[in-house]
Amino acid sequence: MSDITHRGLWLMALVGLLAGCSTQPAPPPRHASWEPPLLKKELEAKSDDFSPRRVSAYAHYAQAMIYDMDDKPELALEELSKAAMDDPANEDLVLELTRRYLQAKQPEQALEILNRAVAVPDASGDLFARLALVYSRLGKDDQAIEASRHAIKRSPDSLDGYRTLFFIYLQKGKPKEALKVLDQAVHSQDITPEFGVGLVELYATLERQAPSEKSEIDANALAALNRVAEQNPSGVQLRMKLADDYNLLGDTTNAERIYEQLLDGNSDLPGLRDKLVDIYWRERKYDKAREQLLVEVHDDPVARRDE
Repeated sequence: MSDITHRGLWLMALVGLLAGCSTQPAPPPRHASWEPPLLKKELEAKSDDFSPRRVSAYAHYAQAMIYDMDDKPELALEELSKAAMDDPANEDLVLELTRRYLQAKQPEQALEILNRAVAVPDASGDLFARLALVYSRLGKDDQAIEASRHAIKRSPDSLDGYRTLFFIYLQKGKPKEALKVLDQAVHSQDITPEFGVGLVELYATLERQAPSEKSEIDANALAALNRVAEQNPSGVQLRMKLADDYNLLGDTTNAERIYEQLLDGNSDLPGLRDKLVDIYWRERKYDKAREQLLVEVHDDPVARRDE
C-alpha cells in the first residue's frame, strides 16, 4: 500500500471522528516504529466525549503521522507536542513524545510536557518514572529522587521507577542506597519474569561498582531469580536469560537444568551448547562435554568439509 493511501486512510479516520460517526474505520498498518496510541485508543470512544481541545489534539496527531511518513521528524515532533499539550491525559502519546525529546537531547521540552501530564488525576507510575529520568538528565537529582519514589508508589510492579532511582544513587556514589532500592524491588508483591530478570541485571551492575557488597548482592539476586523460576516462564529467550543469570551468580545447578531443558527442542539456539559444555567442563562432567562437542562438530558444515 502506498504512503498516499496510508495518508488518506489516516485523514479519513480523523474526518470520521470529527463528524461523530458511530462506526469508525480501523487505523491502517503503521509505518512508524510505534503503535499510534491516540487514534488506536480513542477511535472507539463516543463522539460526545470529544472536547474542542481533544479534537484539536486529533488534528495535530494526524498531521504528525503525515510528517512521519514523509520523513520529516522535526515537524512531526512539533505536531506531537501540540497534540500532547491539548490532551495531556493521553499517556502513550506523552511517553512517545518525551522519548523523542530525550533522543533529540531536548530534556527541557520533555519536562514541560511531563509536568502537565503528571498533574492529571491518577497519572501513572510510568509518567513519574519518565519525569524522574528527565530531571536526572537535567542534573536535578533531588526532584528526580522524589519523582522516582512517586513512580514506585504508583506502580510498584514496574521496574522503571526503581531503575531510575537506582542509577541516581549509583551516580552519586551511594552504592548502599542503590542496594536498598533493589532490595525494595525484590520484595515487591507482584514480580513478573521480565521484572525479575531486569532486576538481576541491575544487581549485576551494582556488583561491578561495589564488589565489597558481593555476598549480599548475590543472595538477593538469587532470591529474585528463584521467584522468576517459580513462575515457569515459557519464552525461550527469557528462559535463556534466566539460565545465564543463574550461571553468572554461580548457581550452575539451576543454569545447567534450564540449558538442558532448552536444548530439547531448541538445539539450534546460538551459544546454547557452548554454555552447557562450559558448565560440564567446570563440573568435570567430561563425558557430557565430549558428547555436546561431538554434536557440534557433526553439525558444523565447515568441519564436515574438512573431513
